[in-house]
Amino acid sequence: MSNRILIVVLLISVAINLASVITLVFHWVSDAPVKQSFVRRPFDRRAAVHHRFFARKIGLDDNQIEQFDRIRQEMTDVTQPVRREIMIRRHELMNLLSQSDPDTAKAAQLIDEISKLQTEHERRAFHGFLKIRSILTPGQQEKMGMLLNMLIDPCPAPGRPCPGKEPGAGFPAPESGR
Repeated sequence: MSNRILIVVLLISVAINLASVITLVFHWVSDAPVKQSFVRRPFDRRAAVHHRFFARKIGLDDNQIEQFDRIRQEMTDVTQPVRREIMIRRHELMNLLSQSDPDTAKAAQLIDEISKLQTEHERRAFHGFLKIRSILTPGQQEKMGMLLNMLIDPCPAPGRPCPGKEPGAGFPAPESGR
């Protein structure tokens, strides 16, 4: 009797494992992730966490949170097409790199296109941050500037040039001879 129970448990275990493997293979083979890669942004799950952190750190009121949500969605709508184009060009560039004799002229063209697209992305993001700043009080604007500077601060990496901590200080001049 105990052998029958053991065999039944083993068969159930095998069936569950087989179903799991089939599901994983189906998702791996299907083109669903490819279709969704530009529709579902990878940071959407973390956006709500970042939003709450931003709202709390800056001290946004309910009206400002509504305006911030609207502006953030507008920013996403205008930057997403550019990010999509950058991703496409990068994939094309990586495909060239995987060839045994890559076309360097085509690579240079793709790099130029990526540079122009990145410039456009920065321009659109900057205008979005200007809109966000317009709904903030001067104190909140200062807090936002400090948060954004923390995101781009190169100082934590050892050996990197670090701008002065006083307002308006830029990066040190590059050393000659390098």
